[in-house]
Amino acid sequence: MQRRMKGRSAPPASAALTQELHEVVESDPCPFSPRIRTMRAILAKLRPAPMREPLPPRKVCAAASRPGQGTQGRPLARKRSRSKILVAEAA
Repeated sequence: MQRRMKGRSAPPASAALTQELHEVVESDPCPFSPRIRTMRAILAKLRPAPMREPLPPRKVCAAASRPGQGTQGRPLARKRSRSKILVAEAA
């Protein structure tokens, strides 16, 4: 059994298998079938996803407003229902 060393590329047979699996998975009309899910799992083991950089910490807003308040501390304007608008226009 061969072991892969870090920094070495995959053998040609493994690269061909990875390419073939990728083409089958991408061209299948039923992407959520059990067969394609299994192939995607195999493909993920052969070609793991690259590591992402962690996201920066979230910024905290100094002037956080309470729910239901506008940006200046005023209550938010409520929408008028359509029936009240029609009654107001008729009067």
